[in-house]
Amino acid sequence: PGPAVTAGGRAPRTDRERALCEAFAETLGVPEVGVTDDFFALGGHSLLAVTLVQRIEERCGHRVSLRALFAAPTVEGVDRLLGRTADDMRDDPSAGPDLTAEVRLAPDITGAGRDVLLTPPVPLSGPTARPLLTGASGFLGAFLLRDLIETTGGPVDCLVRAADERDAGDRLRANLERYGLWRPRYEALIRPLPGDLAAPGLGLSPGDRTALARRLGPVVHNGARVNFAAPYGDLRAPNVGGTEELLRLLADSASPGMHYISTTSVYAPAPGPEPLTITESTPTGPASSLPDGYARSKWVAEGLVGLARERGLPVTVYRPGRISGDTTTGACQDRDLLWQLIKGCLQAGAVPDLPYGSTDWVPVDHVSAAVVALSTAGQTGAETYHLTNPDAPGLDRVFEAAARLGHDLRTVPAPDWQSLIAARPDNAAQLFLGDDPHPRPEPGDHRHFDSGQTTKAAASLGAHQPPLTDEVLTRYLTYFHGTGFLPTP
Repeated sequence: PGPAVTAGGRAPRTDRERALCEAFAETLGVPEVGVTDDFFALGGHSLLAVTLVQRIEERCGHRVSLRALFAAPTVEGVDRLLGRTADDMRDDPSAGPDLTAEVRLAPDITGAGRDVLLTPPVPLSGPTARPLLTGASGFLGAFLLRDLIETTGGPVDCLVRAADERDAGDRLRANLERYGLWRPRYEALIRPLPGDLAAPGLGLSPGDRTALARRLGPVVHNGARVNFAAPYGDLRAPNVGGTEELLRLLADSASPGMHYISTTSVYAPAPGPEPLTITESTPTGPASSLPDGYARSKWVAEGLVGLARERGLPVTVYRPGRISGDTTTGACQDRDLLWQLIKGCLQAGAVPDLPYGSTDWVPVDHVSAAVVALSTAGQTGAETYHLTNPDAPGLDRVFEAAARLGHDLRTVPAPDWQSLIAARPDNAAQLFLGDDPHPRPEPGDHRHFDSGQTTKAAASLGAHQPPLTDEVLTRYLTYFHGTGFLPTP
């Protein structure tokens, strides 16, 4: 892991927030940590997370599971978890707002009047119009930024939550470097735009917003706050409010359209015995059965997109599944629960004798290439695409690839595996034990995503999904050996 970066979140307001900020800062070796700062973004990793959990217990008298910390890696999130009673820990959808009532779009956001703006039509890119990308500081965002630059020739505006333009540019460069995507010529082609999806007007000054609207090309809205432990209310501002602000910007511009990156999580799990086939045209939800605040926030945001479409605004929706690494370099994100499970098994030298199931992986380079190809192809703006992989490898193939690399893995009964994991405090798979050393099995999910229409549309533009061969799986594992995330054989 690299050195910790500077923290900048809000200051603590309560005694418990102050105690938690001290525990975070002491663990990370930094002078101070804000309430909204992300533990992992500041240099935290799985070994430090174990230490942090211990310090939280020492200071607050309660133990937070590693899985909960992984899902809510801020002082704000941990404080909320500590404030829950045992009965509260299972988030009750009925306790939150009426999500259907949340789907409301401000009346000033409409396509009326855009005909004047669109005459003459504005090109997709060039000196007078630039693509705008949100979420460029994330994993998929890094690849979208690279592909937008390479496809359009740049420049690309990037809305980034940062103190100033220099800070925003440093974040974008560091993120591209992390995944091996940085090229020196990108320096002149990336236009950092400090802002905030959660703030009114995207956190832009009136002058900056007007200038952005005048030069706005296609909008690729990939930004969101991803936190599976946070309730809907905590995610509403960035994930729903940010989408509404971008739709307002679209309405005030001559942009050819917005391309909204959603998720297959807007479909509720299907626990029944029969598989449920979901196509691009299957209605989302039901909202009351969505499992977490993140999925609910994306469902509501899609509802706003639907209203905007009805009012004549061109918006395309993309729903990726579980995103895996780059098939060429093996670069992966380690903030993924499935990779934490794989890491824990390699650390323990054991896998449980349970049905493995599919990884559901769809490679990041394909997701990015498909989004950029479809977003720059001049579509009508009412399409919906599913970016999933019907031929995703099973988890057994990942362990077989690890064994070929020299990892010694034995299959043991599930209770024995749980005991092995529980006995090693630094094992990454403790995330799956939670607070209960003998967790109950979760109901199965029998959703089957049919993305055939998307596959054909992307392929017609040259974006073909590469197969996740054993060679690619080996590349993923080797990449993580190199970063130190996975133990070496």
